[in-house]
Amino acid sequence: MTKKVFISYAHKDEAFREELEDHLSMLKRDKLISVWHDRKIDAGDKWKNDIDENLESADIILFLISSKFLGSEYCMDIEVARAIEKEKEGSAKLIPIIIRPVDWESSDLSQFQALPKDALAITSWSNQDEAWVDVTKKLRSIMTQFVPNIVPVQNELKFSDNIRVSESTLEWLNSTEISFSHRSVDTVKLDDVFVWPDLLLDQDVKEIEIIESKKLASQKGRYFLTGEEQQGKTTLLKALYKQALLNSVIPIYIDARDLKKSDLKSLVDTDLHQ
Repeated sequence: MTKKVFISYAHKDEAFREELEDHLSMLKRDKLISVWHDRKIDAGDKWKNDIDENLESADIILFLISSKFLGSEYCMDIEVARAIEKEKEGSAKLIPIIIRPVDWESSDLSQFQALPKDALAITSWSNQDEAWVDVTKKLRSIMTQFVPNIVPVQNELKFSDNIRVSESTLEWLNSTEISFSHRSVDTVKLDDVFVWPDLLLDQDVKEIEIIESKKLASQKGRYFLTGEEQQGKTTLLKALYKQALLNSVIPIYIDARDLKKSDLKSLVDTDLHQ
C-alpha cells in the first residue's frame, strides 16, 4: 500500500528538500510512497487548510531539522505538535532528518530516532549523497513495516442530559452510506472521513459569498441546500444535525417520502412528542 509522506521544512532549506525528493525517486517509482510538501499548493489556495489537511492524512511525516526549522513558530508549534500527537495515536510515523548541525536534542523532537546514521547532520558527511542514501534505505524499511492505525476524527457524541437520541438515528448519522473497508477496522464511520466543505451562499441572487459550512450550525436563519446528485448534501445535513445536538438544539429531520402520508404540521408534532 502506498504511504503518504508529508515533508516539513524551512524555506531557507528548500535545496535540501529537493535533494531528498531526488533520492526518494525509487520509492515513488516502486509506488511505496506519494510525497506532499507546501510547494504543491496552487496559487489562490488556502495554504493553511491545505497544510492541515495533508498533515492529517499523512502516514509518514518527515521534518528537515536545522536552526531555521527550529526557529519557525509554525513548524514547531503547529506541525511538530500535531505530528507528535499522530505518532502517539499510531496514525503516523514521525521521523526527524538532521540536515544542518543544531541543538535539536533540547527540542520535543529529541524523543524520536533521527536520520541519517547517528543523527549526524547531512552537511557533516564528507559525501552528502552517502548521507541521503542512508536516509533513503532506512525510510524504505520503515515504509514497508509501518501500518498506520485509523483514528476517528471526532470522539463519540456527548449530549447534554436533556437530549436523547435513538439508536437508529445514531446509526443513520454515523453511516457513510458507502461500503468502505480498511484492514484496521470493520466499519469506517462518517466521522472518520468527513471534512467540513465550503459553500456558495446565495443571499439575494445578486451577491454570492463563500462560507465554511460549519458556520450554518451557529448562525440562525433559513437555508435551502441545493446541488447535483452525489455532491454530499445528505452528508452535510448529518454533520449539521450532529452539531445541533451537541449545541443542545433539537433538530427535526423529515423524510420527503413521508409527506405523502401526512401534512407537515402533523409530522412535526409527532416527532416532538416521540
